[in-house]
Amino acid sequence: MKTPAKRFLRPGLMAVLVLIASPLPAQEDTLSKPKGHAQNKQLAVRAHEDNLKKFARDTNILVRPGLIADRKKRRVEVMVERTALGADAPCEFTVIDETSDHGYEALLLSFAKPSDVHRAIQFIGTEPGGAFDPGSHRLGPGANRSS
Repeated sequence: MKTPAKRFLRPGLMAVLVLIASPLPAQEDTLSKPKGHAQNKQLAVRAHEDNLKKFARDTNILVRPGLIADRKKRRVEVMVERTALGADAPCEFTVIDETSDHGYEALLLSFAKPSDVHRAIQFIGTEPGGAFDPGSHRLGPGANRSS
């Protein structure tokens, strides 16, 4: 039996969100940034610098601020933190860019730019786009086409 999370991913394709631990949400300067955001951003910057050194000669690894893509594993890891969204607040977005002003209605803030996530998806051999079709158990391009 497939696990619920895996049944919606294309075979061989894995996306991972790496959550940077932060204290329970509390208001900082704005409604969109959680308490500890500046420290978490520094952790993401240090991780990026370390990964640049670690994978400098590996052509199967793409390193961008806030993410790592592995072509062999067909895996993209994106560093995120939880927003200051309250427990009973409505959530319109799952993940947003940390520069977005929509943190008040999102669950997670990404330290990777959307354009870098797009590039990472291409890097691992998948073209972005296409609608999600739960009935086909596929996510991504061609999801609405029959197999």
